[in-house]
Amino acid sequence: MNFKPNTGQKRVPGLIGMGVEANIIYYRTMHEQAAPLSSEDDSFQSLLYTLNLRQLLNQTLEDDSAAIAKLMCDASLRLLDGGANFIAVTSNTGSTFAKEIQQQIGVQIFDIVQPVCHRVADAGVRKAGLLGTSRTKASGLYQGMSQTLGFELISCSDALQKQLDRIIFDELLWGLVSPQSIAVISESVLELSSAGAEAVILGCTDFSLIKHRLPEKSVPIFDSATIHAQAIARAAFDIT
Repeated sequence: MNFKPNTGQKRVPGLIGMGVEANIIYYRTMHEQAAPLSSEDDSFQSLLYTLNLRQLLNQTLEDDSAAIAKLMCDASLRLLDGGANFIAVTSNTGSTFAKEIQQQIGVQIFDIVQPVCHRVADAGVRKAGLLGTSRTKASGLYQGMSQTLGFELISCSDALQKQLDRIIFDELLWGLVSPQSIAVISESVLELSSAGAEAVILGCTDFSLIKHRLPEKSVPIFDSATIHAQAIARAAFDIT
């Protein structure tokens, strides 16, 4: 089913959805961002195609990058067929497959890293910490953009990184939050702060579930899910 955006909105975003709670945050944030840009007779329009999360997780654990890229290419084509004008992924880890998607089907994914790093740089941060999955960390996407924008990026220890991966894949993706997980993530933030980080990037959209439970006196937190969703909504109105 094809449809056109409302009179104020110029383009319709198509979202490849992963974690349920992250999808909800994206949906709500996009509507909040778009509300003052829309007329009284219009509301924000978007498309969401959610992947089979269990299948995706199994492929991730098996390190089957080709299968994951195929899933995301198929999702992109379905969204475009449904009327989407551009594609975004509600996941930092999923966004690391953007290059494969562009190579295979010629579709450019709306970047998550750029708006997040620009927000950090605009805040005058000189050294930031990154929390995310091992794949996001290893991709070098945040490191490359931070270098371009002139601030240093550091990560937590390997021991904490392993715990973060477990928390993300075993709990947060399914909307589960335990006191132990909050403690580990809080410890990660404090470790980065002690290493000189002036701010911390939540480079996993599922961390949005716990951002309000982090230590109150910690460094500023930049939530990639919220920043990305706001950027998607602005892009739908052709606002940079």
